[in-house]
Amino acid sequence: MLFYLKRFLAALVVNKRWLSVIPLSLVVYLAYATVVDIRFTLTQALEPYNPGIPLAVAHNPVHTIELKNLVDQPTLLFLEGFSLKQILKQIAALKDTSKFADEHRLSRFINESMSFRLVEANRLEITFAGHDPAIGKLLVDYYSQRLITRIDDGLLRSKGDSSSSNQRPELSGDMFISTHRSLWDKDRFMPLLVVLMVSTLCSLMLVAYFEFTNPAFKSEREMAQYLGIPVLGVVPNVDRMAQSMPDK
Repeated sequence: MLFYLKRFLAALVVNKRWLSVIPLSLVVYLAYATVVDIRFTLTQALEPYNPGIPLAVAHNPVHTIELKNLVDQPTLLFLEGFSLKQILKQIAALKDTSKFADEHRLSRFINESMSFRLVEANRLEITFAGHDPAIGKLLVDYYSQRLITRIDDGLLRSKGDSSSSNQRPELSGDMFISTHRSLWDKDRFMPLLVVLMVSTLCSLMLVAYFEFTNPAFKSEREMAQYLGIPVLGVVPNVDRMAQSMPDK
């Protein structure tokens, strides 16, 4: 067993050019992913920003919260139970909705892909970042309208004055959609690891195939075993001896 292991390791040294398949496969995968894996960013702006304007609390018929609380904790908007149920119904009409089979999966997806932030002193943005523009448009549209509805209900509950109503956020312009590609993304780590393992295994199997299907003798023991005659002497590899000798 040790003999075959040494033989295989020697074959790796001789056929090390086949190991170049490993980094080449990684480069090919990353290039392919860069071209094919397109990410979309969909953004809807709302203006003006009024931090003290009231919003209705969905699970309570009378309570309100201020808009600044939503900016500080976007989950109060995105992970609202009523919204998740409504979004599941709308997504049911789209294709390939297996990853949104329940509210838990949907909430995790929304938490990873949606953001609600104050980008300027007077401008709010609801943004989706992901691979599916159809789902992104649905989510941005829904949460933009849901925010406006909660503000309207909050003003009614608090019986706000006209000045508060005049400072209520409204949709500002159309939804902005952008696309971008990147050489690296954290989601590519596991596929890259699989490519590394497969390419390494294939390279080792290729070297082993060439080595163990080569009919040439690899040692004096093989010559004696297969020819049935004693080995009286061995001519050393002069090139290797010359390389190992120090230069004068």
